[in-house]
Amino acid sequence: LPAVFLIAVIVQFCLMAKARELVALESGGVSPFAFLRFVLIYGLVWACAQLVLMQVLGIAGDKLSAQIWREEIKGRSAKDSTLHGLWFVDHSYIVHLGEADPVTEAGTDFLAYQLSENDKLLRQMIRAKSFAVKKDVWHLYDATVITPDNYGYEVKAEMTLPLHQDLKAFLAIDPDTKPKHLQIWSLRDA
Repeated sequence: LPAVFLIAVIVQFCLMAKARELVALESGGVSPFAFLRFVLIYGLVWACAQLVLMQVLGIAGDKLSAQIWREEIKGRSAKDSTLHGLWFVDHSYIVHLGEADPVTEAGTDFLAYQLSENDKLLRQMIRAKSFAVKKDVWHLYDATVITPDNYGYEVKAEMTLPLHQDLKAFLAIDPDTKPKHLQIWSLRDA
């Protein structure tokens, strides 16, 4: 519609100039800016209306259709939100979770890099087949600890880590959210 409106205005002014109507209006004391002012005000009102339609109704409809697709078609609810390939930083640890379920606070394929105090050296790398968070303590099962300083390698059946990240906080983040589907005023936060 904006392109059609622009073409219509250009054609109208060209036809008026060809028929010498603009010259007649100017000789009668009517400024060409009177027409231009109407076109600019109309264009500004139309641009604001389109912005509201796209950013409010369009995005709300897109979210609703994605929710219907996820719940009705695929049969998943909001509680079935298993996250894949999740990265986060917690103090001196950089953590990657292959698969995590924020509701049960458990998952598989745990990998953590522990950095030194000045964050320049790798102290150790911890890999575990599975993990669970119980009472804010991260329990790792079938863990392997590799220390690069002395090429140490240790296998532990169970170990704990002092991580403070709450997995339920990731429920607020929709993994299917793409920046192009966000509203203009929420892009900065994203």
